[in-house]
Amino acid sequence: RRQSPLSYCKNSGDWRRRTPHVLRVTSRVQRATYIPCMRALLLLLLGALAADADVLLRVRDTAGVARAGEVVRSGLPIPRAMALFSTNDLRIVDANGSAVPAQFRVLARWNAGRGDATAPIQWLLVSFPATAGANATSTYRLTNGSNPAPAAPLRVTRNGNRVVVDTGVATFTTGEHALFDESGASITARIDGVEATHNAIRRVVIEDEGPVSAVVIVEGTFDKPNLSSQRRYVFSAGSSTVIVRQTLAWEAEGAVRAQRMRSTVRGNVEIAFDHEEDYEPQEVRVLDDGTRAIDIAAEPVWLSARQALYATFAIGQGDVSAQVDHPLRAWPDAQTFASSDAVDPFPAGAVASEHSRYDEAIRRVLDDTLAKREALGIRGLMTFGLYPRLWGNPIYGDEIDCEDETPGDSSDDLYWCATWTDYHNTTYTAAVRAMRTGEVEWLDEITRPAALRMLYTQIYQCSPDDGYFYCGQAPAGYGAYRADFNSSHAYFDNLQLYYWLTGDFTIVETLQRGARSMRDYLCTRRPASACQPHDPPVDEWANLTGRVASQWNSVFRFVGLASDDASYLDDYRANLARAVTQQYVAADRYGFLLGGWQPVTSPGRVTTDQLWMTALYDMKMLDRLRRDTNDAPIGDPPLRPSEVIVAYARAIERYAAPAGWPNSFDVTWSGARIGGTLVSVVATPGGGDPFLYDTGRSTLAGPLALAATFDTSLRPFARDLTRFAIDASLADGSPLGKLQGEYLARLHAAVAALAPAPAPPAPRRRSVRH
Repeated sequence: RRQSPLSYCKNSGDWRRRTPHVLRVTSRVQRATYIPCMRALLLLLLGALAADADVLLRVRDTAGVARAGEVVRSGLPIPRAMALFSTNDLRIVDANGSAVPAQFRVLARWNAGRGDATAPIQWLLVSFPATAGANATSTYRLTNGSNPAPAAPLRVTRNGNRVVVDTGVATFTTGEHALFDESGASITARIDGVEATHNAIRRVVIEDEGPVSAVVIVEGTFDKPNLSSQRRYVFSAGSSTVIVRQTLAWEAEGAVRAQRMRSTVRGNVEIAFDHEEDYEPQEVRVLDDGTRAIDIAAEPVWLSARQALYATFAIGQGDVSAQVDHPLRAWPDAQTFASSDAVDPFPAGAVASEHSRYDEAIRRVLDDTLAKREALGIRGLMTFGLYPRLWGNPIYGDEIDCEDETPGDSSDDLYWCATWTDYHNTTYTAAVRAMRTGEVEWLDEITRPAALRMLYTQIYQCSPDDGYFYCGQAPAGYGAYRADFNSSHAYFDNLQLYYWLTGDFTIVETLQRGARSMRDYLCTRRPASACQPHDPPVDEWANLTGRVASQWNSVFRFVGLASDDASYLDDYRANLARAVTQQYVAADRYGFLLGGWQPVTSPGRVTTDQLWMTALYDMKMLDRLRRDTNDAPIGDPPLRPSEVIVAYARAIERYAAPAGWPNSFDVTWSGARIGGTLVSVVATPGGGDPFLYDTGRSTLAGPLALAATFDTSLRPFARDLTRFAIDASLADGSPLGKLQGEYLARLHAAVAALAPAPAPPAPRRRSVRH
């Protein structure tokens, strides 16, 4: 049924005759001939033994509006064990078993580049027309079989910079200097009192194209230097509505004030902004000549250095607001997400009795976030989506007031004053809640706004010829998203997950630009090849451990999976191998990940990195590598990621609590770096944060709970730490931000690791197709 890997055996001679003798092959030439063929045959065998594709999908309306034939575009996680190599034999069927027209696109493969057809699919984007009643749920299923074509398939034709899309009921022509190719239509802006008109095209890209859905990207510039715009159009077969996301970017240093950003369209159409009440000032006006003006920025807003504003809106016939505010999603159940291993671990079913308040803690922080952002007015065109570092907490106050850049104007205080960033990936918790419960409305309220704010406003927006090292990176946060220049603000977990759930390739392109600069900096062998385990860092800022290193290892993995350049996966694996080789000491069954950047070359006295930072970042990336590679050894001498995690956990259990929960250890050992003898382990004296607060202790629950699945003696300690983290989150009472980022970032994985084993599912009767 699936694409056969036997094409890899074409150059192996008569494989039917020669394969039985493969065990007698000894020469290098013969191995080069036979091993790829045998790997292909093994993959074919695995595909034959694997279960048929079978993923139940729920499509639920959350807007209170009946939907009929609305095209869903959703990313689905695919378990490696499903051994799905191709989309050729896939279809979507409704609750009656009738196939509906569907379109499939591979987003990622397991531990391999997206173009490697010998690797199983990990993420799959599905598009199909779905119907659901108001506030009702319909069920569909991804399965095997023949995929029917739409009655009127969507057609895309390109002529230079113009793209014509025929959806079957409407025809759209994208414009060069307007949303659509219409006489008199335009895209304009007023910046610092100067009028600017869109007048040049940089590129036009057809991101996705098929019979059900198409995505077109148009990028261009204005007649004012350093000003650009991007338009992303999503078209659907059988629909007269198009979803557009449009940006205005300032690609230079300094800050400018945009008094207006406007696109105009003609015709009797309906236009609705996504969450207009949260992104104000936005407005749709009817001009004197009947033209409709879409004012993305209807009043003055600031653009800081290399920063963009954005808006998403729907244009079409009838009521189009639901399609942009609350788009339909094809949503698997919690067990499908969790068992796929394509997402970070979270509990899919019942949790341990001592962790029974887990769901209460998660729901509380999400509800309080919505309530407190309403009460404090955490919204606006340049601010809605992310949250201040500390806010909504009576102890710490709200970091949203200051003496800003415009003392006589209070309308921009929130932008200049609040400490903006997605601290410790705090918004990822909303997506976890959606995966666990099916409450997809959290994606519209928190996940999507946070991802787009990170993508366009916090990440540096640059022109194609801008050689600035930090283009495509997020080295700043806090006031106006630019006040604190610090490379540890690359909090991209929510943004990456948003890509897996939507297939929005602008995320991949943006992060790849930042990853290109960063991997060349971290490894002197780049761009020619990845580093080897003993290759040292280039300077004191090119650390192999800690927050920045982990954040970029995560990006390397993401870009390697999602882009056309799988070599970034080599950087992801190689840098973790370097860290374990140069910055890790294991003695007497205890493991310590070190701070600093100088490689450890001899026994003696060293200082660990901050224990909470190691738990929150380094151990998380080692666990991701463990799951990606089936715990393959890394470094020199070779160590399995699980060995490092367990040894670190043992050190926490043995030494942290008795020493009063220090933030780091001073470790003295003798003998070999791996397998030596501990002389002493003591709390590191002094420093700004010598001890772990409740937040720091909570981060330890993740690696301790995971380690307990390998070493059961750690289980009581892990259970206590996990319960402590839940109680601490509830007691703190703050909304999403820095504190809840620490409480919750590793809590989901800890609760999952310690949950009781689910009962085995009842066997499903296999159907026989003729």
